Amino acid sequence: MSLIYTTEIKIVSVPLEVMFEKYYEPERFLSYCKECPSYGKVWSCPPGVPDTVRYLSGYTTMHLVAVKVIYDNQTIKFSKTISPADLNSLMDSSYGKVKEAMRETLLAVRNLNTSCIAIAAGECKICNQCTRVENKPCRFPDRSLYSFSALGFDLSKVSNDILDIPVLWEKKGLPEYIVALSALITK
Repeated sequence: MSLIYTTEIKIVSVPLEVMFEKYYEPERFLSYCKECPSYGKVWSCPPGVPDTVRYLSGYTTMHLVAVKVIYDNQTIKFSKTISPADLNSLMDSSYGKVKEAMRETLLAVRNLNTSCIAIAAGECKICNQCTRVENKPCRFPDRSLYSFSALGFDLSKVSNDILDIPVLWEKKGLPEYIVALSALITK
């Protein structure tokens, strides 16, 4: 079966002040991070990420970038019949590719404008195993991005309220779409 999906891109700029007022819940998201198997094992995740307020001090605008990965009905039906491992492979070959392309694009923009910060959804997956588990420095600090959640931002609320793209969850198989979120933060 060939995987069929399309993408839609949406970009919205939001004052950073609004992001802090409405979508910043560091204690709540730190508690979620502590439940994640990557907690303390990946440099882009807590503990040890910068204090968000200090890290973003002097910045004024968050430019949210959403790529909606939309699956066709045949792919969705097929996804409900496969094993969890095969489903992960299916997601890696669609959503995973989109996230990687988005990350590379953000890094390219950040390299053009070194006064901006790039963040993304989810943990860093550049390396198969992060050097953090060996208590060694990051191999690619110039390519790694902190996650929204690690910095304390409510990504689901941001997606719903600002981007008007509700986050969908499915117990078995793929939802109608998955949204990949990232942001550039500028002065």
